[in-house]
Amino acid sequence: MQLPLLATLVATLASLGSSAPLNERTDLQVLGERIVYNPHITSPTKSSVWKVGSKQTVTWSTKGIPASLKNATSTLYLGYKDAGSPNEHLDVTLADGFPLMAHKIDFTVPKGLKERKNYIVVLLGDSGNASPKFTIKK
Repeated sequence: MQLPLLATLVATLASLGSSAPLNERTDLQVLGERIVYNPHITSPTKSSVWKVGSKQTVTWSTKGIPASLKNATSTLYLGYKDAGSPNEHLDVTLADGFPLMAHKIDFTVPKGLKERKNYIVVLLGDSGNASPKFTIKK
């Protein structure tokens, strides 16, 4: 008979807690100190239409960026959102390792994408921010 997932998780954590060394600061304390910054994506917009193979630019605002993130690097993902699903299907990396303070990133829309009206881009650095849904056509 299987234990419910929660019971299994609790049992696993309890066993780890008894054998792990006690650190001065716990992981939760460190996570609590993280600065969360979500840059507002200004392009694409819900009326944007990209063509597969075309050159495109994603732009965002860095207004209010904390000083500790001024040298942060980012990753830009392409995904899509289906109605009623929380999944963003972030399967395509459009760009990686660029400065968050750049305000924009240029790239070529990958070939082989399906036509959809529910694509999004997600900008990651310290946290993530998704664009409105937009269209990609062949």
